[in-house]
Amino acid sequence: MAISELLAVLFPHLACLCIDRVFRAGRSVRIQARTRTSQAVCPSCGVLSGRVHSRYERRLSDQAIAGQETVIHLQVLRFLCRNEVCAKKTFAEQVPGLTVRYGRRSIGLGECLRAIALALGARAGARLTHRLAAAVSRMTLIRMIPSLPDAAADSRPQVLGVDDFALRRGHRYGTVLIDMATSRPIDVLAERSAESLAAWLQGHPGIEVVCRDRAGRYAEGTTRGAPDAIQVADRWHMWRNLGEAVERTVTKHRHHLRELPQTTTQIDPAPPRDPQPDSDPKPREGRLAERTRQRHTAIHDLLAQGRQIRQIARELGLGRTTVRRYVRPWRSTAVPLEPPPTPPTVRQVTGWILRHPDNLQPDERQQLETLTAASPAPASVREHVRGFAHMMLHLHGDQLERWMSAVEFSDLPELRSFVTGLRRDLDAARAGLTLPYSSGKVEGQVNRIKMIKRQMYGRANPDLLRKRILLAD
Repeated sequence: MAISELLAVLFPHLACLCIDRVFRAGRSVRIQARTRTSQAVCPSCGVLSGRVHSRYERRLSDQAIAGQETVIHLQVLRFLCRNEVCAKKTFAEQVPGLTVRYGRRSIGLGECLRAIALALGARAGARLTHRLAAAVSRMTLIRMIPSLPDAAADSRPQVLGVDDFALRRGHRYGTVLIDMATSRPIDVLAERSAESLAAWLQGHPGIEVVCRDRAGRYAEGTTRGAPDAIQVADRWHMWRNLGEAVERTVTKHRHHLRELPQTTTQIDPAPPRDPQPDSDPKPREGRLAERTRQRHTAIHDLLAQGRQIRQIARELGLGRTTVRRYVRPWRSTAVPLEPPPTPPTVRQVTGWILRHPDNLQPDERQQLETLTAASPAPASVREHVRGFAHMMLHLHGDQLERWMSAVEFSDLPELRSFVTGLRRDLDAARAGLTLPYSSGKVEGQVNRIKMIKRQMYGRANPDLLRKRILLAD
């Protein structure tokens, strides 16, 4: 393979140059090169010119070669513009794929640094550039991000996902908009309000389905901005709201939990040691152990004489709390007793009701059966939860009205409150239990935003954060 062909394969951005010299200077590799052009097009008026005004040298940082920093000493031409009415009298030529106007880095290195800035942020990205022999500061990486243009959308989304995220938790929140077909964010709004969402939807017609949580502001904004779009309430949020209602119901009947058959923890305990009642344990030795025994004997002698705790404490120079501790009897055995089993908590019972019956342990299933047999309210709650789970798993939204009517006729005020909330958002709830769309992809992007915020170490202002959300891979 000829040298020119090898250069075109390994360094395609240098193939159009004349390489005069390659040498080492300190830790960097230097390449002296010049262009082969004899004419260029004026960037202002577009007129071709071959009149050379002067020559000068540019220094460009390039991507590392064999782990070594690379600098290109590039000699370029400056041409005179032949158009007399052009504002530019002279202009410098640019090498396609290598240089840009006023650029001090090659195009390839600039793209690499921008990708690092988007993926890792400032500090972590700067540490990586040192390892890549293309070191830049964290401030340089931060400045690169806002200068990037927004990604052009290939097509208008038909299914849109909407959710909020915290800019400053508890104080300021923004809104992220996701194209559900590509799972990519398409825009970020600096606030979470019905007005901002409605304005965005009016400026982007063609949205057919909007996946959202059960927040009223997004329902209102979608109704105002895209009245013909189908709103889909997320199934996970409905299940969570149902779980909260179930927990309130179990809390109301928690006195029945003490009657359940109590079991110990599921972790297999270590085999107990056989106590030896006939042999006393070996007493502890040492100054502290001897002092403890002396104090215990003195206190109990004074108690036998009818002294009060206050008098004993004053006579022995001890605190009353210390004296009370010594009044307690000694531990009768060296083997610690097993803690008594405790009844299940409200949270545990709520989890049993919400979990699939096949995923319950035998003792959990037994305790749940005992609870539902002892109290009609938990039994009724379990049946309603199973009915809702069947609708949610098999997308039978047509059964929602019948399910809600059955709950409204029951003596379960907590579940009736849940149904009242569903009726306020009935169309979206029915669509969420019928259509295959959900907000799972949106929640994944919200988690990704949290990771980006943690990488930015306090520099997550809305403009910079928006660029990383939209452009990072």
